[in-house]
Amino acid sequence: MKSAETLLQRTEETIEQARLERFETLDTFFQGLPDRVEEAGGSLRAQEVLDELSGLVRIPLRLSPDEMRRLASGDDSVSDSLREQVDTLIVQLNLVRLIGTLQRRVDDLDLKPAQFQGMEWQDIANQVLNQLDATLARRTDQLAAPGAAIDRDLEAAFEKTGDGLIDLEQNLHALMGLLAVMAQGTKVSFDRRTHRRGQQRIIRLTYFFHAAHLIDDREPGELEAYILEHLQGAQVAQQQLWGRFEFARLAQSEVTLSQLDARVQDQLADELGAERYAEAASLNLKDLAPEEISKVVGVLGRRLQNEIYREVLLSVISNLWVDYLTRVDALRVSIGLEAFAQRDPLVQYKGKASEMFQTLLAEIRSGVVGRMLTYQPSRRSTASVDKDKPAAETPLAAPAAGSDNGDSRADRKKKRRRH
Repeated sequence: MKSAETLLQRTEETIEQARLERFETLDTFFQGLPDRVEEAGGSLRAQEVLDELSGLVRIPLRLSPDEMRRLASGDDSVSDSLREQVDTLIVQLNLVRLIGTLQRRVDDLDLKPAQFQGMEWQDIANQVLNQLDATLARRTDQLAAPGAAIDRDLEAAFEKTGDGLIDLEQNLHALMGLLAVMAQGTKVSFDRRTHRRGQQRIIRLTYFFHAAHLIDDREPGELEAYILEHLQGAQVAQQQLWGRFEFARLAQSEVTLSQLDARVQDQLADELGAERYAEAASLNLKDLAPEEISKVVGVLGRRLQNEIYREVLLSVISNLWVDYLTRVDALRVSIGLEAFAQRDPLVQYKGKASEMFQTLLAEIRSGVVGRMLTYQPSRRSTASVDKDKPAAETPLAAPAAGSDNGDSRADRKKKRRRH
């Protein structure tokens, strides 16, 4: 509802601004109309004048035959009728956009621009808000009431657990699944081409609005601390997630600690202790104790996360650095023109180069943040090949004599040579 009120307020401001602009254009046009009539010999072509005026106000205008004759003679009494048309069409156009925007958010909102014909804007806004409130209340009853769609889907989800009980505090995966069940649903639909009945997936809830409502009344400093705390928690969760995936992959391949990257081995030695690491170096990862597995997962997760951070930072810097060098080179070429303005080229060059470097740093920060929000990491490996392990012997055929092999290779080259 708050977003709808904001949208109505912005629409009202747009209407008022459009009115002032169009009415000022009409007044200016009719102020100069008598002079044009006098220059034309007492009369103008009414349709040409009306078309010109429609183009100026960017709204199609219509006049009766009597009004067209008065317009041709330069009578400014026609301006009142034109102002009414302009005002009506401005309100109607913005009302159509408003209703379309609201119906994209609330698809079952039953509003039509024709039902607001001739009403004042305040009455229109009140009626739109009342209709929207009633629609949202009806949707809440349809989705969240006992026995409604969300209730039925949650009961079905709980029945799949066997005893119908889920410890949400201990099972975050189950909690996310229940939130997804509440947010998405299905409805019956018919294919327009085949006229067959089917199920269409729909979005019932959007948690962004709920999150915005939770932080609506918070102070900027409190909100900043909350966001940073959330991001730090997400960072730790991602480390654990990537560490588990990497650990599972390495354990499936029966990798030992001694086969990991040297830097990872150093970190594991610090985490496990040098003595314990020496004992466990030859063990498979899956044979470690649970607390040791947790430490290995943390090390692997941090290593992968650091690699991702490094890749993101280097990719952004590489792209922006080339553009920065190009601009600095262009500045170096053009800085000599500062002498014509009685300015020291060296001082101007240092000042502008410093500004360009600060701009580069700001662009790097912005680019890294934007890239992090859309980055999709590829599969990586922290294990290296054990070079001390003997390679499998592969039987090879005895090579031919060196002279014969050389001659045959020379013959093949001669055959491929083109003249």
